[in-house]
Amino acid sequence: MTAQRFIKELEGYYGEYEREATRKYVLDYVSKNYSDRSRDRLFKRLLLDYSGQFKATPDIAILEEIKAKLLQEPDYHAPAKRILPPWIPRGGPTDEEREEMAQQAKDVLDELARKKRVRESARMGRKVL
Repeated sequence: MTAQRFIKELEGYYGEYEREATRKYVLDYVSKNYSDRSRDRLFKRLLLDYSGQFKATPDIAILEEIKAKLLQEPDYHAPAKRILPPWIPRGGPTDEEREEMAQQAKDVLDELARKKRVRESARMGRKVL
């Protein structure tokens, strides 16, 4: 979800921010520190761990606490992180980074194809180099 949508969902569930400055700082924080997918995970974790009972909209300190809990969860997308470098927050890769990423993706696919050939050959009783 986008940062704007994240704030809208927070306010819909927990109530509106009492101070506009807090809203602005939280929006800026989630815009700069979380991808759309990460904001989805953060929101889901907030719903589980931060009660809406008192209608206190989470501030940056609460988001940091939730982030610490998220970092302890297993990350099933870890293999993709090998080929998705940290340029994402900058707004996009350079041409050199694109070429390097394409080569890394090709290497991963080549390795998968090699493993598949080995597995199929082992099933058939052949040896593969």
